Amino acid sequence: AANVHDLLSQAKGRKFKLVDKDFEMPDYSALPIKIYQIGLKDKVMNVIAHPNIAALLWLGATTGLSLELYNPGAILPGVVGVICLVLALTVMQIIPITQTGIILFIVGAVMLVAEMFIPSGILAIGGVISLVLGSIYLVDTVQAPGLAVDLEVIIPIALTISVFFFWVLSVIRKAHTTESTTGSEGLIGQLASAQANFAKYSKVFVNGEIWNANLVEGNAEEIKKGDKLEVLGVENNLTLSVKRIEKE
Repeated sequence: AANVHDLLSQAKGRKFKLVDKDFEMPDYSALPIKIYQIGLKDKVMNVIAHPNIAALLWLGATTGLSLELYNPGAILPGVVGVICLVLALTVMQIIPITQTGIILFIVGAVMLVAEMFIPSGILAIGGVISLVLGSIYLVDTVQAPGLAVDLEVIIPIALTISVFFFWVLSVIRKAHTTESTTGSEGLIGQLASAQANFAKYSKVFVNGEIWNANLVEGNAEEIKKGDKLEVLGVENNLTLSVKRIEKE
């Protein structure tokens, strides 16, 4: 048929059976035709209800939530993960999603996080493989024949997300293991300058600030104004524990 009118004309008089009853198609070609435009909500659904998009949503959900659990308070990965999870669950109402695919995504994310605590390489490889397999088995092809994830699209994306995931985790891990260089912890090991002839308790100048100081090593009577001291620690976040640095 060239158009809708032609289709209805050709359909006129066609006989068909419906629930064991015979029917004949009436002539609808002369009736007015009204076009209903798809709404924004359905347009969005048409986009996300695609196997490739569904796989990406589950990748985003597992990756984002895993990063948030590894580094609580990061906020952005958690927000992205929750949004992806909600959209992924919405897609499940439209296209058939298998529990196997979802479990493989979760297992893959857990393996990638575990790799940061138990470096071996095996967990990382297993995590990436699990994510790829989760994409392959995500859509139930028995209920929806011909509806499947495009491997040429999803495999490169899964690998890219995995590399990005490792990079973010390595940055977070490095930040956790780096010694603090600010605040009270950052003062430990710094050089301080005596502000006056020293008693057991006096004041010192360090990092642009004047602190109360407690001499824990050395003779206070030997320390004069301007002498250099080393910060050993912070008492109650208010007083520095210092010791005298022997002059060469």
